[in-house]
Amino acid sequence: MYYSHTIEDNKIGLFTSFVKSLIEGRQEYKPVVNNVIEEAHALALGNKTLFNIDRDSYPIVVLLEENDPDFFKTVDSNKADEGVYQKVLNILTEQKSISYY
Repeated sequence: MYYSHTIEDNKIGLFTSFVKSLIEGRQEYKPVVNNVIEEAHALALGNKTLFNIDRDSYPIVVLLEENDPDFFKTVDSNKADEGVYQKVLNILTEQKSISYY
């Protein structure tokens, strides 16, 4: 069976690999991952809207915030640790596993 792959799927896949690498200790991905977490946090709090979040990470930010808005209301990207990154990874991988069905 063939599946449609969109630009959004590619962005989410790439970001997922960044989060995995960060969890494995590759700190160079921390600014990128924290930026997305901060955008999702601002969106969850209402400080940003769908019209003014970062366009490059738009599908990732929306996916994260919509899947667990309560978590993103409380998360602080400046204090993000492995537990936060693991939660983000779980949201991304759960979404990917159900998106093909």
